[in-house]
Amino acid sequence: MYQNIKKIKLLIFGISFLITVISPTVIFSQSFASPLFPGVEERNKYIGGMSGLGQNMQNGIAFVGCDSCYFANGVDFGYTVGVIYEEQLSANEKSIFNYLNFGGLLHFSNRDIISTFREIESVYFTEYEITLPLMFRHTKRSSISTVGLMPFIRWTPQKYFFMKVGFDFSYIYSNNIKHEKELLDRRKTLPNGEIINVYIPVANPNRRTYSHTVQDSEVRDLNNLQISFVPSIGANIYWTEKFLMSPGFSYHKSLRSISEFGENFRIDAWRINLEFKYNLTTSNKIYTRR
Repeated sequence: MYQNIKKIKLLIFGISFLITVISPTVIFSQSFASPLFPGVEERNKYIGGMSGLGQNMQNGIAFVGCDSCYFANGVDFGYTVGVIYEEQLSANEKSIFNYLNFGGLLHFSNRDIISTFREIESVYFTEYEITLPLMFRHTKRSSISTVGLMPFIRWTPQKYFFMKVGFDFSYIYSNNIKHEKELLDRRKTLPNGEIINVYIPVANPNRRTYSHTVQDSEVRDLNNLQISFVPSIGANIYWTEKFLMSPGFSYHKSLRSISEFGENFRIDAWRINLEFKYNLTTSNKIYTRR
């Protein structure tokens, strides 16, 4: 019992000591200005969110399950949403680091791609005992979702303009590919002049279909970790001195293949972004940089 009381007294003493030591530090760290002590200017600290819309673009060649199917030049709609934190390197306006911010973007993105090609395939018709050339269209839809972190450096030479460079590290947590084959020739003329309807046979003889799914599976030999180099430019629009909106443009250059099942199969992207940020720092400045 005595030992427990002693421990409680020591704990209370320790807490009181920490409060006594830390409280003055916290109070003075707020940099409150006064006639005698003008205060030290703090570095700007921003927190906010962003959203971006644009396009994903395929580089290289992607393979699927069939031996002669090679997909290239794919594109699709792309988007990015996330949260941002950034901080000024220096509050000293005479320092070059006053124009630089460092930070990070935690984001969710997609890297979907749709690519197609056409081919002429010889098909044998047992009913007519003849082989006819038919035109088919192959379509590959890649659905890829990522979560990532992009550390970056922002340079703001003027209050209303910025340039930004970052390296994005993303992890693919969801992926799927669907390979569909569509018959484009719906009618053919036989050597005897007879015109026949052409379709893909299915189990139901009364039903005619012109496309079918060849493959529906995950991406083979996937590289889950993706790395991209991301330069950006944009503008700052100040609604107040604390709240700003930053529209911008970014390009995402992939530095790693999406899958080894292909030839240098990578996905680049561009985005038109909109950031909303709030400055957490209380400024003591009389004049602001324009």
